[in-house]
Amino acid sequence: MVKETSQEISDASAEAKAIRTALAEAHTGLKNCQQKLHQLVHEDAKKQKLNVSDTGEVTDADDSDSGIFDDRALKVQMFAALIGAVLDEADEIDASTTRALRRDLGHDKNDFNSKVATSLESADADYAARLLKKGSKMSDADLRELDRILSHHHNDPAFSTAFFDKLGPKQTLKLYGDVSLDSDAGDNRKRLVEDLQRNMGMNLATATDPDNKPHLPESWSAQLRKAGAERIQLDHSVNLDMFQPGKDGVYGYQLLGGILRYGHYDSHFLTPVAEHVTQLNQKHPDMFQYRSMGIDRPDFDPSSAKPGDHEPLNGVLEALGHSPEAAEDFFTGPMHEYSDDGTLQGPMSKIDGKSGYFDFLSHKDPEELPGMNTNRDSSPDGFADSLGHALESATTGHAYDDNDAPPVKHSPEQAKLVQQVVDRFGEKDGPGLLNGHDSAPYKTMRDSLGHITAEYMGDFQRSLSAHGDLPSYGAGADLDADAARSFLGQVGQDPEAYASISASQQAYTAVQVDQAMNADTDSTVGTEGRVRNAVHPGATIAGIMSQARAEAVHDTHTADDKDFNDHVDAVNRAVSKGILIGTGSIPGNVAGNVVGYGIGEVQDQVIKSIKHDTTTDAQHDAGLKYSGGMEAAQDSARAAVDRAARHGHFTPSTLTDLKNGAADAATDGHAAGAQWEDARHG
Repeated sequence: MVKETSQEISDASAEAKAIRTALAEAHTGLKNCQQKLHQLVHEDAKKQKLNVSDTGEVTDADDSDSGIFDDRALKVQMFAALIGAVLDEADEIDASTTRALRRDLGHDKNDFNSKVATSLESADADYAARLLKKGSKMSDADLRELDRILSHHHNDPAFSTAFFDKLGPKQTLKLYGDVSLDSDAGDNRKRLVEDLQRNMGMNLATATDPDNKPHLPESWSAQLRKAGAERIQLDHSVNLDMFQPGKDGVYGYQLLGGILRYGHYDSHFLTPVAEHVTQLNQKHPDMFQYRSMGIDRPDFDPSSAKPGDHEPLNGVLEALGHSPEAAEDFFTGPMHEYSDDGTLQGPMSKIDGKSGYFDFLSHKDPEELPGMNTNRDSSPDGFADSLGHALESATTGHAYDDNDAPPVKHSPEQAKLVQQVVDRFGEKDGPGLLNGHDSAPYKTMRDSLGHITAEYMGDFQRSLSAHGDLPSYGAGADLDADAARSFLGQVGQDPEAYASISASQQAYTAVQVDQAMNADTDSTVGTEGRVRNAVHPGATIAGIMSQARAEAVHDTHTADDKDFNDHVDAVNRAVSKGILIGTGSIPGNVAGNVVGYGIGEVQDQVIKSIKHDTTTDAQHDAGLKYSGGMEAAQDSARAAVDRAARHGHFTPSTLTDLKNGAADAATDGHAAGAQWEDARHG
């Protein structure tokens, strides 16, 4: 009796402490929400001339005429969304507290509860794990609730770690697979499953980041790699191989590939997974192929516009595309060998005779590309696109789809990787991999290669000219001139890549012109000579781009002029980075004022030049296929001189001479670039 009483007292104490913790955490969270609302309603709203009613309705208090770029209706909408986000956070805190208190109180009215939650995060993780364990039997309401909890906590290490720890690696994959197969059960269910895919990816990234406290241990990651190479039985019967009866189930990595497409992963977790999956592809080329006669193939990437992809390497490459540090480590760091069950064996010098993963993944026969014969359309395009995303992330230092990310100073390893990429696709059989009448298995990565080029514009201009002093952004890439010309000619046939390269070229050149006209120098060369030198390298690239565009439109018919004119977003993105790269390369940033006035004007100029750079079939047949591009290069050079002249003191006559000299240099450079590209085709 005494022992039982002692236990009850202990349980009562634990329950009371848990209730106190839940209420204290709720108080802190709600107070924080209150402070956010006060800041929004009483301070931020007034600064933006907005009114917020007692019911939260936001209205515009500014009755003056709005500026051309000041969309007041959009401002009201965005501000209302900020208030709504805080209210949603408060609702979720309230719901979390309710769940924690119900768990702490227990269901036995005669005994105190000994199994209490230690925090709101713990209670939510337990509840979320119990929901997911229902698998495909989850109702829409359950799945919606699970998505809401996972979304709310996706940056919370305590929740994410507890959630995946309660499930374990293999059960995590199985349950995701069970639910993801419901994506064809209707539009509403599909949206909920897509949200689950994104939320699980974001939470897994948080839980596996060793910089977070707490985080999942290495043993969890090792178990995940082991489960990745094993077949997992799902609630829905799935047979990957009609030639091996009884081999039901799918490989764990095929399930993980869907989850990994979302989240910024730490290299400590992701790089071993990427190495293991790549090595499994090399050792067992048919391992992840789907060779069943079934029409409906299981889909573990429900968010994809092209369903039916079962190649986990594609999902891994997408994860690398969102995880720059891991991507750089994967492509440039030392390789490590893993056994089939994911156990680390030690250092590895080569894979299939290649000294690195980029060489291995870019030297495969088109019929052997990962993903071939596994998609519904039997196309490897998904692999090439994902490989491009991973390379873009590895070489630029930011996620491939983070359009607002500022440029990152290039490391020596990144610069060397760019050199390898240019050599691979600019030499020998490389051009045929990106373009060709018969097959071009890597063509879908050209847009990413264009974005990479845009962020290494100084290196490309330096390689195509005798101007060894053109600055790089960080470590320089030592590019072979012939390979660089060939590379640009192939990549430039993609409309988005063309827009990115053209925009960055004009922006970077504008900075060099500003330097030539305004920077302090001890050079005895006159201003006109320095301006000519600044214009010529970029104009050479413009000439290559013109010829590449003409080839795509008139020779291979892989695009038309409208395709090249419809990439304003790519232009805006590349202009901003081109100017930042140019000014960031200058000691002391003495031309930093270019950023202040030049971006919008350069964007307009690039868009104008791209739309101007069009040719008719008659012009093409007459040998005038790049005349429009030459005029655009001349106009761009003159405009750069005009902008730079605002920062100095130049007489009208001097300015005219400088503009004429810049236009002449643009003519010479453009002609040289176009002729080089034309000569390459014989």
